[in-house]
Amino acid sequence: KFWDRFVATVKLEGGLDSGPRRLQQNSAKARLPLGQWITAYRSEIEGTIGVWFNPRGDQATEISRRLGKDRSAIEAEIDLPVDWNKTEEGEVLIRAGHPADEFVDEKALVSQQDWLAKYLKAFTRTLGPRLRNIEADISRR
Repeated sequence: KFWDRFVATVKLEGGLDSGPRRLQQNSAKARLPLGQWITAYRSEIEGTIGVWFNPRGDQATEISRRLGKDRSAIEAEIDLPVDWNKTEEGEVLIRAGHPADEFVDEKALVSQQDWLAKYLKAFTRTLGPRLRNIEADISRR
């Protein structure tokens, strides 16, 4: 119910779709160029909600390099607190998490959906156009 309502109400700009898709039980994803995804998730076990982006596939290294060079501008555009890390493979991991200790109360669920929507929209609006530019540059090679 939580994710069905989330997917039905959140509208996105910058990605390849107008809204997120529910692909797994505890998450929804926003599709981006170059076969990339931004994930919004809820974890009752960890007591958190969050949004993250980690490039995958053949272009992951190029995407990570380009986004890393543009980090300051990306952070300014997202305009919300985010963490930047690197995976063991050296790829960028951009994420934001938030404590969530209530998974039944309707008011808490609405608050979680609002938080996730705000971050998912900011990530998609900011990263989507950059990935389009990277895709265009790769196709010109």
